[in-house]
Amino acid sequence: MRRLGGWVWRQVPGTRPGSKWRNLFSYAAAVVIALLILEAIAAQYGFPALTEAQAGWALIVFGVVYFLVVVIGVIFLTSQRFRPAPIRLARDTVISILLTILAFSVFYRQAGITLTGACPDHVLPSDAIYFSAVTFSTLGYGDFRPCPEVAARLVASFHAIFGNLHLGLIVGAAFFFAQNTEASENGGEQHNDHGQTGNDG
Repeated sequence: MRRLGGWVWRQVPGTRPGSKWRNLFSYAAAVVIALLILEAIAAQYGFPALTEAQAGWALIVFGVVYFLVVVIGVIFLTSQRFRPAPIRLARDTVISILLTILAFSVFYRQAGITLTGACPDHVLPSDAIYFSAVTFSTLGYGDFRPCPEVAARLVASFHAIFGNLHLGLIVGAAFFFAQNTEASENGGEQHNDHGQTGNDG
């Protein structure tokens, strides 16, 4: 078993243990995203699996932790003479965006969103995902609103701020990609946080 674990660990991309752990976290988040999509499809047709009131909160916490550890963690490393792989930064940002939209949509399904002002007992997953994406992007069409509990409104406000952080990171990923392309054309080297040539691939 130990030998199998060692073989699996060697297959995980990354030059250092921290990089490998961040990659494993990204793979786990991708699996959660796939499961949330399948659950949303089942719930759309009347077979929800996430019926516990704590499910939305737990998924939001998981999404925030992923964002802080994997995405912001890599950005922090840039202050330590470390240049992240732009493709990986873009991948992790996209994973974080999808995870955030789907996690908050589960919360909105449970807390309720409304078109008329009266909170419905049942919210379709498609409506919750739509509201989550609109809130995330801060478009604010004004058709759906969170139900008038204080907690739901506070979560929606946090969701919009959290979305703005992601949108800024998309620009950052594009900047790192352009910078990396320019460095490659000029024959420049990349340095990790120990001053060694390499990146967080």
